[in-house]
Amino acid sequence: MTPELRSQQRILHTHRILLRAGFSLVSTFAWIFVFVFALTFSGSIASAFFVSLVVYALSQIVVIIATPLSAAHLRHGLRRSMVFGALLSALAFAALGATMAGYFASPLGWGLALFGILLGSYRALYWIPYRLQSAGQSKKTALYYEILLALLPAFAGVTLISVNLSVFRLLFGAAGLMLLSVIPIFFLEDLGEPFRWGYVETFTKLFEERYQTLALRSVLWGMESVTLMLLWPLTVFLIVGRSYFVFGLIMSVSLLVLLALRKTYRDALRIWDVRDSMPLEIAVAVSGWILRLIAGSPLMIVVADSYSFVSAPASVAEFVSREHAADGGSYIDEYTALQEIGMGLGRLLMCVFAGALLFTMPVSVVLALSLIVAAVVAGAAAYFSHKIRLEAY
Repeated sequence: MTPELRSQQRILHTHRILLRAGFSLVSTFAWIFVFVFALTFSGSIASAFFVSLVVYALSQIVVIIATPLSAAHLRHGLRRSMVFGALLSALAFAALGATMAGYFASPLGWGLALFGILLGSYRALYWIPYRLQSAGQSKKTALYYEILLALLPAFAGVTLISVNLSVFRLLFGAAGLMLLSVIPIFFLEDLGEPFRWGYVETFTKLFEERYQTLALRSVLWGMESVTLMLLWPLTVFLIVGRSYFVFGLIMSVSLLVLLALRKTYRDALRIWDVRDSMPLEIAVAVSGWILRLIAGSPLMIVVADSYSFVSAPASVAEFVSREHAADGGSYIDEYTALQEIGMGLGRLLMCVFAGALLFTMPVSVVLALSLIVAAVVAGAAAYFSHKIRLEAY
């Protein structure tokens, strides 16, 4: 590795640590704040769930619409995209903080809609240079980084029960970290990336035969991820009696257990020579959601989450910052944008599915059915992922 590349890598990691620290503080709690805000005004858990789904769906509509435009502008350089993406993420959480403080209370819900639009705009605009991201970190540095991020949900939970105006301090504090993360970006080399497809053409590619497997897997990933990032955390919040402290503690303990077990799991796969076993991948993906379905206590939630996360390809940092994105958020080629749009469509479909059920079924049944659907799509996504890897070779 050249000294210049090493220097650029350090700058990128400085930016990523600040940005992800901001997300790790509040990203999971943010949707709980949306839920609690809606519950306060409606008095109905079903209505609060529906509002949360609508806001999340709105963010995904923005992702779907804006991703081709964002990717097309990458020819002018990734640095500008990173700057605007980080600024929009800060604005999103500042808007949610202002909403919680009552500044956007009239008309009711406008502040939540603004939060969803800004968050979706961040996801559409923000891309990481693959050349720097793929260079990686030393194992020791990465471990310290992931331990720090894993502890932040517990820190947020303690803050929420012990500090005055804690919700606003957390949200504006997270926004401050995201704003601070913009500074290192200006010291990154500005790399341009080509994007050959037109706007409408990008969407037609989703239905072309040669991209169908990739697109379908992305939709399935999206359906699973909205359950993981939104519906499951809200379920956990209700299971623990709406305790911010217990919720944050569970998130942190689950991630710390994951850190302890992931290497052991991967070593076992290598020793037993089953790393590329499709039946095993499908079985683990499905059984993780079944464990979540039967989890009714904090201990069982930790077991279910740790078990599910240990086999996933994403890093601990992605789980704790709730930042599930195609290709790790790095722009590689047109396929990355296609996957991002597919994931957005999958998330939108899952929101529509769960939202429609709320009109006819109790919340507990809707959540149980959502977890069952997540188990099915997780198994199907594992199958298509295995198929794509085989086709790549």
